[in-house]
Amino acid sequence: MTVQLQILTLVACFCFFENCKGDGCHSGWIAFGEKCYMLSRMPEPWATASSYCQSYHGKLTEPTTQEEVTFLANHVHQLKMFFWIGVSDVIVENQWIYSSTQTNLTVSNWKHGQPDGHSGENCALMDGHSNGQWRDWNCNSSLRFICEKYIEESTPPSSQIIG
Repeated sequence: MTVQLQILTLVACFCFFENCKGDGCHSGWIAFGEKCYMLSRMPEPWATASSYCQSYHGKLTEPTTQEEVTFLANHVHQLKMFFWIGVSDVIVENQWIYSSTQTNLTVSNWKHGQPDGHSGENCALMDGHSNGQWRDWNCNSSLRFICEKYIEESTPPSSQIIG
């Protein structure tokens, strides 16, 4: 293996495990505000999607501001697909909450007539065919999903010179 190829391999490995984009998010994640978002390419049931996000030290996205809702809706709309989000009424029917904290929603973006599924549709999705508006859906359906996590510090702590 040539020295150049070895260096390239080391850089590729480093970028896989560390942030190389400079915005505080890992490769494949999108920065917005204080968070990084990953729109999955693989469909999974809601619970599996949630576990997948947790394995990346994140959670299914839980939009808490209108700006965040708009940002995510724009991305979902471009892809014209359904994406799970971290909102459900699994615990109490028709009481939609953020799944990680079990607190009431601070914002919502329900499509007209939604939620409408009663006990058969307890998980929320963003509908890329309807400008990212939310719909309730059967949690066992395999859909793409959006993970979120807070931006990681990408700079090492500053060193102090004493003396």
